[in-house]
Amino acid sequence: MCVNTQGARTPAISRFRNLGIALLVLLPIAGCARGENVNPLIPTPTSEIGSPAPTASPAEARRPCQNGAMLIGDIPNIDANWRGQLDAPDAEALQWHDDAQLVQLRVSCALFGAGFRLQPSYFSAQAQAILAADTRESQPVNLDPEKVEALPLDSISFQRVYEALIEADYTDDLALDPSTGVDIRINSEQAPFGPSTVPQGALVAHVSIEHAGLIKDLFINEETGEIYTYQSPA
Repeated sequence: MCVNTQGARTPAISRFRNLGIALLVLLPIAGCARGENVNPLIPTPTSEIGSPAPTASPAEARRPCQNGAMLIGDIPNIDANWRGQLDAPDAEALQWHDDAQLVQLRVSCALFGAGFRLQPSYFSAQAQAILAADTRESQPVNLDPEKVEALPLDSISFQRVYEALIEADYTDDLALDPSTGVDIRINSEQAPFGPSTVPQGALVAHVSIEHAGLIKDLFINEETGEIYTYQSPA
C-alpha cells in the first residue's frame, strides 16, 4: 500500500521554516541590544570595575615642637642639627670676650612655628659674667675660673636623655615645661645643678615634665642615664 509521505513531511517542514523566521527576527534585536559593532559570537564583557574611591591621605606626621609644645618624643630630633646652630652664637660670644666658653645649653621650642631654639650661655673669666647668647644679656657672677668647666660637646646626646626617660616609663606624648625645655649643664660645687645626690662634675640634663597631674623635675646623668629628683621631706 502506498503511503502519502508528502503530507507527513509538511508539518515538519513548516516547523523548521517557522524556527528559521524566528531566528532571523531575534538576531537583529540581539545585535541592537549589544550595539551595532558588537559581534554576537564574542561574549559581551562585564561592566568595568569602578575605580576605588580615593582613600584619605594618612595624617601628616607631627613635626618636633608643633604648636609650640616639646614632647618627650621630640627630644631625639635635637641631635640632628644642634651643633651647626652653635656656630653663630659661638662667634658672638668670642666677640664679647675672647675667653668665652660654653657652660650651659638650653634647647626649647622656637618662638614662632615648629622647630627648636638653642639658648646657649657662655662664661668669661675676664668679665666675671655669663652671657646669654640668644638675648645678648650678660649677668655678673663670682666664680673661680679655675673650677669652671666648659660643656664637653662630644658627650652631649639628646638621644641618651630620651632613652633614660623612656626606660623610666615616661612616654613620648608627655610635654616638657616650655620655659625649661632641655637644659644641660655641669654640676659643680660652686654652681650646683640638681639634687645633692647628683655626682660632682657630672654632665646633667634637666627636664620638667607634667606627669600624673604633678610637675616633676628630672635631672639625668648623661653618662649613666640615671635620673635624680628632689625628694620631699618625710
